[in-house]
Amino acid sequence: MLKSVAASVILTASVCGAAGCAAQDEGEAFITNVLALTGPGCLVQSGNDSVSTALLDIGLDAGSANNLILPVNVVTNLPSTFNSTQAGSDITRQPNYPNYGNTDSNVITFNTSEVFFTTDEDRDNDPRLGQAAGTPVSRNNERQTGVAGVAFNEQTTLLSASVVTATVITKGDAGFLQTEPFVANAITSGGFAHIIVNIRLAGTTTGGAKIETPVFPFPVDLCEGCLTTPPACTDDKGTADPADDVTVAAIPNDAVCVNGNNVQSFVCP
Repeated sequence: MLKSVAASVILTASVCGAAGCAAQDEGEAFITNVLALTGPGCLVQSGNDSVSTALLDIGLDAGSANNLILPVNVVTNLPSTFNSTQAGSDITRQPNYPNYGNTDSNVITFNTSEVFFTTDEDRDNDPRLGQAAGTPVSRNNERQTGVAGVAFNEQTTLLSASVVTATVITKGDAGFLQTEPFVANAITSGGFAHIIVNIRLAGTTTGGAKIETPVFPFPVDLCEGCLTTPPACTDDKGTADPADDVTVAAIPNDAVCVNGNNVQSFVCP
């Protein structure tokens, strides 16, 4: 399992009263690993196999650019506010009982992914990416996209895994990466470019606390057309004579979950 090596982040909630607002420690949440998304079912659960890298076909131009979609496991050490025994007894003590009962203030709803790109070749203040205006290369210009996911712990058990699916490279950023000299030169010389996608999730607890995970760095290989270009297919008509071979059309690959992600979009019939 790929583990995050980023440092812990302390979360704060605003507690306001007559004396003003003070900071209150809330806890932590972390991305622990990236999960496999495989067809034809394309279902993802926290128990899916982990993957240590991804392959994205960024396309040849803006019209052929693709998103990179990653399902990630997220854990939190915020304890559940109630266990089932407490919930049964505390509900009768609520001010408006029986109209409503208790709520768990430590359920996290994630709504944003924040992403920027780096490389293994970056040195000090000399990043290899960023030559194309618009490429997100630091927290100063990170790309923010919407996500939907919830993390919480049941029955006071900590670090239960929840799945959040994030767009970590948008089609727009794939277009920027096409024009990055570092990416273009690497693809020209070897067919692939290697970058690091730095992912952070942000959200809010049901108690009103703002929460974000530490940065989770994940390696991604980039290519241009390697996954989306249909292969040349032939049918030998059951004979060993090459003269009998005929060209046939490639068909969509039913193992594809997201076009241009990890597997060939077309295969020979």
